Amino acid sequence: MDRVGAWLRARLPGLLTEWGVPGAAVAVGVSERVAESVAGVLSAATGMRATVDSLFQIGSITKVVTATLLMQLADEGKLDLDAPVRDVLPEYRIADAEAARRITQRQLLGHVTGFEGDVFTDRLGLPATATPTQLREAAVALSARWAALASHPRHTTRSAATTLQRACDDILHTLDSHQQQF
Repeated sequence: MDRVGAWLRARLPGLLTEWGVPGAAVAVGVSERVAESVAGVLSAATGMRATVDSLFQIGSITKVVTATLLMQLADEGKLDLDAPVRDVLPEYRIADAEAARRITQRQLLGHVTGFEGDVFTDRLGLPATATPTQLREAAVALSARWAALASHPRHTTRSAATTLQRACDDILHTLDSHQQQF
């Protein structure tokens, strides 16, 4: 891991320059060992230095990774996409306990739970330097609004789903219809 850490520390600043990224914090873990590196700033506007504990918006990449893993588990018969999330994650909580009991993996994957789309610190009225506690408190306040939306019918899109998402839903529905004919 020492070599990985040294490589990260040597390479990260150059990668930031190459890709025009103001800052990054990277960690690679294997078992109990971790190599980490940090370079640049949190925001080009503020110039605040990034640290290994800095939080960054990483866009929608976690959705791609999570969806891929869920679909692999479903394909292996280890996960029922139509079972409530609470069957897999009993600690799953939102303000409305009944809504939390009903939400399924398929609803989360299809963006049809009623949760709002991207919620960033600026939309919450929080500074970019908001603490994890402040972010958590803001998320709890939002979950009360989400709970009301989560009770909508299963295949009703109530989130900030993109045109591409809607097109994919239509294509999948059409493919499902054709598959039933064979």
